[in-house]
Amino acid sequence: MGEPAPHDLLSVRSWLDEALVGLRTIEEPAPSLELARTFLSLALKAVYEGCRDGVDHPTVVAARKRAEEFTREALEGLQANPIDDDAMDQELRLIARALSALSDPSLGPPAPGLAIPHGRERPPLMAGTNLPRLHDPARQALYPTIPLAERDAVVLPEVDPDAPPPFEVPAIHTLEELLAYAASVEGGVAEPAPPSEPPRVAPRPDPLKAAEIVLFGAAIPEQRLVYERARVHFEDIAMFSLLRKGDHGDIWHQLEPVERRLNARVDSILAHGVELIPRLIQLLEDRPVPDPELLWAAVFLLGCIDGDDTRDQILRLVQIAPLDDEEHFEPLADVLTLVPHWGVERFARQWLGSPDPHRVALGLRVLGMRRATVVETALPFLSHDHPRVVEEAARALERVSGELREDDLRIALRHDDPVIFAAALETAIVRGFRGAVLEAEYRLKRGANLPHAALMLALTSDEKELDLVFALAATDPSPMVFETLGWLGQTSIVPFLLGRLRDGDVAAVRALQRLTGASLTKDITVRLYPAEDRPFQRDHFVEPPHELVLSDDADVWEAHWERWGAPAREDRRYRFGHEWTTRDDYWEMAEGYAADRERRLAYLELCARSGGSLPFDPHAWVAWQRPQLEAWRDYLGPHHARAPRGLWTSRLTR
Repeated sequence: MGEPAPHDLLSVRSWLDEALVGLRTIEEPAPSLELARTFLSLALKAVYEGCRDGVDHPTVVAARKRAEEFTREALEGLQANPIDDDAMDQELRLIARALSALSDPSLGPPAPGLAIPHGRERPPLMAGTNLPRLHDPARQALYPTIPLAERDAVVLPEVDPDAPPPFEVPAIHTLEELLAYAASVEGGVAEPAPPSEPPRVAPRPDPLKAAEIVLFGAAIPEQRLVYERARVHFEDIAMFSLLRKGDHGDIWHQLEPVERRLNARVDSILAHGVELIPRLIQLLEDRPVPDPELLWAAVFLLGCIDGDDTRDQILRLVQIAPLDDEEHFEPLADVLTLVPHWGVERFARQWLGSPDPHRVALGLRVLGMRRATVVETALPFLSHDHPRVVEEAARALERVSGELREDDLRIALRHDDPVIFAAALETAIVRGFRGAVLEAEYRLKRGANLPHAALMLALTSDEKELDLVFALAATDPSPMVFETLGWLGQTSIVPFLLGRLRDGDVAAVRALQRLTGASLTKDITVRLYPAEDRPFQRDHFVEPPHELVLSDDADVWEAHWERWGAPAREDRRYRFGHEWTTRDDYWEMAEGYAADRERRLAYLELCARSGGSLPFDPHAWVAWQRPQLEAWRDYLGPHHARAPRGLWTSRLTR
């Protein structure tokens, strides 16, 4: 059977697209790859122009002819430098297939056509502010491209810098001495140098222009200046993608200026012209090591431009990314959650049918974080044979719409993989399922080393499970276990923490801080309080002083505990030096200095202790988080009476 005939130009586009991306799979160095990329990109651009919605027949014919010409150039260029490589053979077959189809004069555009702006009149660009805007600028079809893989064609020899030179070189001071030495080395007679022409007298420079060059430097061409400005802003986007993630020194809403600057960089690049974007994307191949943040910037920039061609360019970048590498998977999942492009959810659903498990996992993550699918779609993937897919399905079920039963999560809650169990456990907590906590308790009783399960018990269980956490702390005092002891709120563990800190376990400091709220530092070793605010005696919330670097001196913390810790009761749960209430969790989510991880843990605790299941995404845009936190504030009420003060009461009842 022969190849299926293409229905329209859109079928040819898929073949050319596959050929363009496939250039990266050619392992043997081929000097024609850059040229082939150029011609394939030009052919694809011509196909896009012939596929756009509302195109007339003469434009289709002209676009098809240009695409045919460029495709032929790409094929001939690769055939001129043949190499024995399976990937090259596949490339040649794809390009030949596309060329054969383009030679058919009856090949027309798809119906309906692609959504690609084509120089139409548009209003001025609207600037993004605290949220990214989906821009629709007047433009031609985007020039498709990919960054080629790095290739080192020249292998440099190893040279010992201390080794003597292989031969002696005499001192040379004149041209005649140089010619004589060259003749002796080559074994021949050097020809005398031709007589030099008399030097030409240069025209006298304009003194005004000469002074300008001395004062201000040579003028930079405008095109170069525009590109350099766009490049700097493109790299700024990559940097801001990291800066918008809070840490212990940030309050979440203080990061809004970073997000505003990030969106302003997109506006600036688009104001200079969409034509610069392909050159910016190709910066990915100039990096000495993979740059996931720059990949984040490329996808984000494309995700802020309306059109099917920008959607396809995002797909190309995802296709060439090593999704099995966590350093690439996480930034891609993050940026695809945040961009406003309508095409993201469409191709994320298509990824669910991919044979690549990592692409399936990425699709589940994106659809879950965007809350763009339903329980019935994600649930079957809990039975997938790849653990990463099962993990992402369990995480997605926390956010997707639809009724989820506790029995539906059973397969993930009983999974041997601790990462899958952790994901299912968090989903069960948000959904209000008590059985997941019982499963964690059962595993710990059987001696399983599951610090994350112990942490979830500290956030959700009643006092009956406290001994399980203490037992794990005695046998495996890891940093997560110390973190667990802080969230647990049981002050009888303070002597143990002080002892571990004295033995050099500095992770105990964070647990002591969460229990006492003392915020002791190298310079502030003593805290004094008014009578109504004394630790472990006050009956109201007091915000702990903010200090970035806490003291790791056990004597300092022990002195504070001896001075203020006597009133603490073992049957009460404490947070920051007072009895815990939901006010503590809400403060950490909405008002306090806290990293995204701590805000997520406070959210899980709030779900379990208050019985609420309102959404909250600490990784989302600041403007998205505000209404979520306002909903939680209204739900908890001004008196925070949804859970009893100072107790380990759980509201997980389903």
